[in-house]
Amino acid sequence: MTADALHALDVGVALRLAESPVADFRALADDLSLSVSTVHAAVKRLKLAGLVRPSSAGIGTVNRHALLEFLEHGGR
Repeated sequence: MTADALHALDVGVALRLAESPVADFRALADDLSLSVSTVHAAVKRLKLAGLVRPSSAGIGTVNRHALLEFLEHGGR
């Protein structure tokens, strides 16, 4: 697995971010019982994969179409 490959927990981070688009890294980390650095790394990988778009407000915006496509076809 390469350093940029998605990890299983990244999907959970993406789904939680989709539910709370204005959440910050600390809130996501607390909600998911992860460290802030783990959430930050997950969001970075999600952005590289195109599942989260950079945003001027907050962490980023979930690319819902791409996430649904990934969940349907990529999670095998």
